[in-house]
Amino acid sequence: MRFLFWLGISVALAMTSVATYAADAPAVSASAKSSDEPDAIGAVNPLAVDTSGAQPASDVGNRLVTATHQIEMKEYADAVPLLEGVVADLERSTSRYDPSLVAPLTMLGDAYAGQSKYKEALRQYEQARHITRVTEGLHAPQQIDLLYRESDTYVAMGKLEKANDRQEYAFETLLHAYGPVSPELIPGLYRLGAWYERSSNVFGARTVYERAVDILERNNDHGSNNAELVVALRGLARSYKDERFPPHELPEDRMPGAPMASSSNMYSAGEYMGPGPVVVVNRFGPGEVALLQVVKLVSADPASTPLDIALAEIDLADWYLLFDKEARATPVYVHARQVMRERAAMTDDQIAVYFGKPTVLYRPIPDNPAMPPEPLRSNPKEGHVELSYTVTAQGQVDDLKTLSSDPDGMMDLKVRRGMRVARFRPRFEGDTPVMSVNQIYRHTFTYYPRPEDAAKHPDAPDSAEATKPAG
Repeated sequence: MRFLFWLGISVALAMTSVATYAADAPAVSASAKSSDEPDAIGAVNPLAVDTSGAQPASDVGNRLVTATHQIEMKEYADAVPLLEGVVADLERSTSRYDPSLVAPLTMLGDAYAGQSKYKEALRQYEQARHITRVTEGLHAPQQIDLLYRESDTYVAMGKLEKANDRQEYAFETLLHAYGPVSPELIPGLYRLGAWYERSSNVFGARTVYERAVDILERNNDHGSNNAELVVALRGLARSYKDERFPPHELPEDRMPGAPMASSSNMYSAGEYMGPGPVVVVNRFGPGEVALLQVVKLVSADPASTPLDIALAEIDLADWYLLFDKEARATPVYVHARQVMRERAAMTDDQIAVYFGKPTVLYRPIPDNPAMPPEPLRSNPKEGHVELSYTVTAQGQVDDLKTLSSDPDGMMDLKVRRGMRVARFRPRFEGDTPVMSVNQIYRHTFTYYPRPEDAAKHPDAPDSAEATKPAG
């Protein structure tokens, strides 16, 4: 993608500067520097680097190659002192704001992030970005990848508002550099749209993808027939789906610190659950239009494979099924299977990857039980609810039974409620959707036993021995 290309240029230039200074620049003394919490851009404290045993500057390039390999192998603890030495040598032989520092500072941030030392990682990223702004300009696009690294680090720290700020500032930087309708904005728009989807900002994501559609249609002779529209149109369709069926993520996939979608809005299966009259959000029409255009564009694109076409049709059929339009979904599924079999020359086993078992299209996942006050958050346990159910030929859930739950009754009702409104792409036998019985779903969750419960069971296993999620 284009936004990664900018970092490649930045690193290449930095490496060129490293080689130049390593060969020619004299070493000058530098005292060790102290550091504290990450601060605002432009006011970041100096790096904490021990220069007492720094290697000769002529070896800087080799050390960067070694550190790159160490980071790739996740040998972060070994990479940190090596990169600190590189930064110290470059600061001695150049200055604290030389462009050659950007690459090793970025790598040092990556090494700290790999060790979960997020404050230290932010300090390196912010210093690298400050140098870029000083040398390349306040709105230099070379800082984009550093902004994304900062955002990812804030996500790992559970600071989602700050992560969002970095994502949006990255796009503002692109906007300032290229203008409001430039195709150069497209990678940044897609990155911002993916972030908004991840953080359950449905309307933000829709606005971003709509803007991408507008830019692509403006800047291409094919207009609405531009094959590059496919990514934006699929993003639009997902925003309509997420508005009607709010996304609920499994706990292990949720971003640290992020609330479940059900607690960040008052919708359940598209129905407003707050005070006042119930409002059903129906985005079937706009989503269908977007996905129909995707099928048209993919089918007309010479670069598309038969499997690409079949998958676009499956997305459209899934959309119909989500909105209980089985009569429209089934013919599209059947045609997609025919494309796989006749044009893509796929075997029955390969086709079964998509149609050999029920595939979940929507299944809301409930929040974990409420946490007690922080002083009482000790000895977390893992509970579970295991259900059996049938998926009908229409993709709905029937014959729902609770097989086991622990603790008994704690989450049964919430898990069953979510499963009742779940939707699946049904299993196919030949070109016919069929019922699938004896399906098993196991939901795991974290809870904190009440002190009186823990006292009753002193020999209960700790969280490390708790039941693990089913594969």
